[in-house]
Amino acid sequence: MLKYHREKRKYIGKTKKMKKLNDISLFLSHTAQFQRQGNGQSTYESGTPPSPDEIAFSGDVGRDVLLYTRWAGRSEMHKFFLMRRLRQSNLSIEYIYSGTFHIRNGSEGYEGEPGDLFFLHPGMDHDLLFLPENGKCRKFGLIIAGRLLPELLKQLGLESCRAVHLPDVAPLEPLLDRLVELLRDGSPQRSCAENAGVTFQFLQTLSDLIHSDPMPEDIRNLLDFLETHLQEHLTMREIAAMHGMSQPTLNRKFRETMHISVFQHLISLRMHKAENLLCSGSGSIKEIAALCGYNNPLHFSEEFRRLHGCSPREFRRKNGIGY
Repeated sequence: MLKYHREKRKYIGKTKKMKKLNDISLFLSHTAQFQRQGNGQSTYESGTPPSPDEIAFSGDVGRDVLLYTRWAGRSEMHKFFLMRRLRQSNLSIEYIYSGTFHIRNGSEGYEGEPGDLFFLHPGMDHDLLFLPENGKCRKFGLIIAGRLLPELLKQLGLESCRAVHLPDVAPLEPLLDRLVELLRDGSPQRSCAENAGVTFQFLQTLSDLIHSDPMPEDIRNLLDFLETHLQEHLTMREIAAMHGMSQPTLNRKFRETMHISVFQHLISLRMHKAENLLCSGSGSIKEIAALCGYNNPLHFSEEFRRLHGCSPREFRRKNGIGY
């Protein structure tokens, strides 16, 4: 069962002023051709669709689903493209890694820049416009549906959020990766419940990023260090000493920012790396354990089973990887 904050949170935004357009004539000057209609939404497109880096789409999941990501992925644009959605039926989230991307959110128009994130809420008309004279643009996007979504957005303080600047979305990246994997899996009995759980984690993490103070530099340095030293067998005391803190201070500061302990985050990083290595089909279980920082393959398998409910070998088999 999904659990979420009961206390309503207030959207406070970030310090960078978004580039809001004086009017929406830029969007209305372009026309698009009808593509499809469903759930009351009409979609029109013109130009060349984005080149996908990694995109997955589930199709229609029905009206009774509580929470579900229908589409997720990263893409790059370098040719003119316009997508117009009238009476949008689901929530769309768009984040810009690099380049410039124009977005119409109802009656408001924005020139999106790197680090800008947009919420395109249901029931409104939206345009996604890329102009090639601005150079190429790379972004990620999600489409989220479900009966629980309106109440969840309210509880997380996101129901009135339209545009926000987030220069650092590193905590969202592994969740986005997982959603893409689940959508590609195509196994409804497995993916539906897990999709809901990961979608909830994504929205909650996004809410925390929006409502929290900027990440302290020492915690950002620690996150970078952990990601690049997964293979090393360092104790928490050694990691704390390398960053000029005692172990209790390190854990306290990290938990205040990330809401989990350093050790829990390290295990999460190692397991995410293990999933990718297991799905790639390269390396034995022993080799993968070593690459993820485990001297003992048995300890690695026990940790993996505790978090995934199956052994690394069974995980491979479920994902159609033989070794």
